[in-house]
Amino acid sequence: MKAFIGFFRMDLYRFIKKIYWLAGILGVTFFLFFSLETRGFINGNVVRTYLFSTAMSGHLAIYSFCAYSFAPVFGEDLEHRYIRSSIIRGDLRAYVLSKSLVIYLSSILVMLAGTLLFLFLCRTQVPWVDWNADSYGTETRSYGSLLEKDRPLAYCMLYALHMGLLAGMLSLFSAFCSVFITNRTLVLILPAFMMLLLALLPYGSHNIFIFYANGRHFPKDWQNLLFVFLLSAVPSALLGAGIYHGLKKKL
Repeated sequence: MKAFIGFFRMDLYRFIKKIYWLAGILGVTFFLFFSLETRGFINGNVVRTYLFSTAMSGHLAIYSFCAYSFAPVFGEDLEHRYIRSSIIRGDLRAYVLSKSLVIYLSSILVMLAGTLLFLFLCRTQVPWVDWNADSYGTETRSYGSLLEKDRPLAYCMLYALHMGLLAGMLSLFSAFCSVFITNRTLVLILPAFMMLLLALLPYGSHNIFIFYANGRHFPKDWQNLLFVFLLSAVPSALLGAGIYHGLKKKL
């Protein structure tokens, strides 16, 4: 545990110091706007604009920007041989666990921050909701009650959290690939490529939107959030184990 805490503190400092997270946040915001194409603000309100943006293919690039903040760390450490000196001070298991956790959490934070910036920029031009011009299908949406209670920001951020959990898993997939692939650019485009691949498979939209808050999978909101968390956390744990075994073979 002591080795893990030491690694975790160091990785948090490394994440903050590099400021790649800022480029990630701006990238998420930019591609949410880019995904709107030339349609502008949908139905003249923030919520519908955000929902439309996340339904269009242009938003797939935001997952690569979530990975950009920290996912290449294993490849960087292997390239600069930093990993060997790190393991001397602790153990490989704690080293991988710490970095995997920071990759996962940082991807969620970048998604949330980039979405928040997008929402507030939209809000400077149009209102949050317009019940007279739009129908939101609140009865079939996860967290739809938040819209009915006039809490659109909370609704959008929970929606973004769903996407962040998916981003965390995809970032760990990039990190896993970075153990075996030295090309940083290729590693970083993998999340967007995986999203595109999922969309092209049979029932493609279902493969993607099962992670989103568009539909209600269970009657309770907490059950939907737990479901999406498990869909993300279980593969992420397996990817972390894969990173550990991949690094172990290389050392």
